[in-house]
Amino acid sequence: MHSFSKFALLLLLVFPAPVGSIPLSAANPPVKQIASEQRDVIVWERSGGVAGICHRLTLQSTGRYTLEHCFRQQPIRQGQLSRSQFAPLQRYLARYNRFEWELSPPPNSADMFAMRYNFNGNGKRSPTVKDQEAINALLAEIASQAMQP
Repeated sequence: MHSFSKFALLLLLVFPAPVGSIPLSAANPPVKQIASEQRDVIVWERSGGVAGICHRLTLQSTGRYTLEHCFRQQPIRQGQLSRSQFAPLQRYLARYNRFEWELSPPPNSADMFAMRYNFNGNGKRSPTVKDQEAINALLAEIASQAMQP
């Protein structure tokens, strides 16, 4: 084999043809990107109380949710938010940018819960304290409903 042929073969092995130059057949359609469509947009936690509970609610951009025990990382329930639950969240996600919110009980308080959430919105605005509390109330309601059998 000539040295040029060996070099050309080596180039083909190291640098295969660009993907764009290979025709796709109808039998092999391109793979749909799912990860960006189903990203986690809100992670909410409620912990504390006399029983020392910790629940985590993870919401995806598609409206899918998972409610789990934080410590055991064991799902309690998974499902799809209703339209009435998801619509206000979609508005918040479109309006507000990323932020974190936390509410800790006062020291020496009995049977109170700490709540916090990470919000990964696409908007440009920063929420007011009132908006953050409204989002928390909505998330707490969703978690409570998901706990019901």
